[in-house]
Amino acid sequence: MLISVIRIATYVIILIMSLTCESCGKGYQRGHSVSHAKNRHLRIFKPNLHSKTVEIDGKLVKRKLCTRCIKKLGKLVLPVVARG
Repeated sequence: MLISVIRIATYVIILIMSLTCESCGKGYQRGHSVSHAKNRHLRIFKPNLHSKTVEIDGKLVKRKLCTRCIKKLGKLVLPVVARG
């Protein structure tokens, strides 16, 4: 019984780790999906994560980043171009 509880706990930890952004820490949220008849069922709202290769201290490293962090990263890296 104890071994199965440890396996389940390990699976939940891995699931939580895989659903978090490695930059800002944005993770999953729990809520309800509500039908027209107001029946509520528990569901998980997942962040929009993508695997990106990022340069950290001169080394290329793969990280799971949310789209907001990818957008911020693009604005920081790309040069500012004057329009007009």
